[in-house]
Amino acid sequence: MSTARHELAAAGAHLASLGLSPGSSGNLSIREEDHVLITPTGTDLAAIDTDGLTVLDLEGTHLDGPRPSKEFPLHAALYRRDPTARAVIHLHSRHAAAISCRPAWSERSALSPRSPSTS
Repeated sequence: MSTARHELAAAGAHLASLGLSPGSSGNLSIREEDHVLITPTGTDLAAIDTDGLTVLDLEGTHLDGPRPSKEFPLHAALYRRDPTARAVIHLHSRHAAAISCRPAWSERSALSPRSPSTS
C-alpha cells in the first residue's frame, strides 16, 4: 500500500480531530505521480479507508474505486494549474460556511470573484 494513501488517511483523521470537517463534509486528495487519490463521496474524514480511495487521472477521469467526491473537478483543476501541487484539502467547516455568508467581494477579500484568466 502506498505511503500517499496513509498520508491522506492521517491528514483526514487529524483535520476531523480538530473539528475542521464534521461528518462527511469536505474532501481530500493527494497526487501520486500521474494519478490522484481522492476521498470518495460521503467519506467521513475521521475514518478514511486507505483501500477504498478513488483513483483519477490528472484530467479527472475516474480510473478505479468508488464514486469520487463531487468536488473532483476542483481538485483536478488545481493539480493541472500547479504541477508542483501534491495535495488538496477542501473543507466545509462551520467557520468556512460562516465566512461564505459574508457580503459580496470587496477590496479586503482574500479571493476575487474573477478567475485568474480574466484578471
